[in-house]
Amino acid sequence: MKKNSLVSIIFFSVVFCLAGTFILYISLKPIAEPYVEVADEVLRFERHEMFDQMNFEHKNAFFADDIFGPNGIEFPPKSGSRYGKLSIETAKIDAPLYYGDGKSELAKGIGTFEDAYLPGQGRTILICSHNMGYCKGLGNAAIGDQIHIETTYGNYVYTIVNTKIADASDESAYDLKKKEENVILYTCYPFNAYQTPTRYFVYAKYISGPKIFL
Repeated sequence: MKKNSLVSIIFFSVVFCLAGTFILYISLKPIAEPYVEVADEVLRFERHEMFDQMNFEHKNAFFADDIFGPNGIEFPPKSGSRYGKLSIETAKIDAPLYYGDGKSELAKGIGTFEDAYLPGQGRTILICSHNMGYCKGLGNAAIGDQIHIETTYGNYVYTIVNTKIADASDESAYDLKKKEENVILYTCYPFNAYQTPTRYFVYAKYISGPKIFL
């Protein structure tokens, strides 16, 4: 008899607590909702600001492997992977384009500096190659010529607007924080020398190609 009474007490206590919680929720919901919405908007704004202001050296940490760009293509590409090709008709350049600029990538084609940006992201794309390899004809590219970049997610066209010879340590030769899409292509200079301290830079502005919004 005592056991049944204890069970009844526990049962009714639980029911009472649940009913009280439900009544409290219904009563307070209209009051709390405006504050919850404001807090959510503030957090959303702060997340957006954090993403906009993050340093470009660390931007790729925000791109997870399961993020996909146009046409269902994984974006950004895997480090070291081939994601397209680059061509400049007047310079007789038509080479595979890799994500990364290490010895492995430059032995197989033209490399993309991973801590800069990719075609379509609206910023600076920094690309390099060996002067006696895939970019040996870069000196024949002139202002007004076009650079074509075909990627797995879209095709891009850029027009050459300037060229420059600068020391390899001269960071003013490239602006990775520029807030408009552009390509900087460089190689060792002179073109017939190996591992020189000087670089030949080609600068090109964006003409066409799909924008990447993630």
